[in-house]
Amino acid sequence: MIRLALLVFVGSVVWLMGRIACHDAQQTQEENVLPPVKVKGQMVRCAYCSVHIPERESVKTNKTYFCCEQHRQLYHS
Repeated sequence: MIRLALLVFVGSVVWLMGRIACHDAQQTQEENVLPPVKVKGQMVRCAYCSVHIPERESVKTNKTYFCCEQHRQLYHS
């Protein structure tokens, strides 16, 4: 009878520790989720690589938009 009680006790402790570990892992995973990025303004496409970027972060030449100065130079060379 004592062996049965000990087996039930050990099983309960192992089960409880597993539940705590799963809860901690889930909580850590929820903390690592980044909030969505909110971009205000119009998105424009780089004429060189076709990446979309916010207009305020782009490099503009006449009516052509670029994602960086290097792409502007490569486009015009």
